[in-house]
Amino acid sequence: MLPNAFDKKQLEECNIQLLLHHDINKPIGKITLMREEESGLYIEGKLDLSLYHGKKAYDLVKGGIIDGLSIGFDIIKYKKEGSFRCIEKLRLIEISVVSLPSNPKAKIFYVKSASGTKKIDKIISDFKSICAQN
Repeated sequence: MLPNAFDKKQLEECNIQLLLHHDINKPIGKITLMREEESGLYIEGKLDLSLYHGKKAYDLVKGGIIDGLSIGFDIIKYKKEGSFRCIEKLRLIEISVVSLPSNPKAKIFYVKSASGTKKIDKIISDFKSICAQN
């Protein structure tokens, strides 16, 4: 992904599903903040522990068993550079907590328990560019 590939309006609206393993039948919470940074996509979210899969995801993340993030998206515009397809514009569909992210740098770096509720306050991801800039 190239810089500025994310739709700014979509990031501001923050209406993207948070799923477990890209499974639309496994919603786990809500994205509360998204922005594109120089290093990639930054997100914050809350897991809903009243949902079965939300509680399951919380336990897996808090226990250090799962620490990956992945995005589902549609490509709007891209360019070819050799054998690579560099994404210039995309539309986010969902963000998932996953065991094995395609990008090994897409990790959950911070998990915080809210007192008494055990909700995740922040999930931070660092989605680096897929296309290397030489």
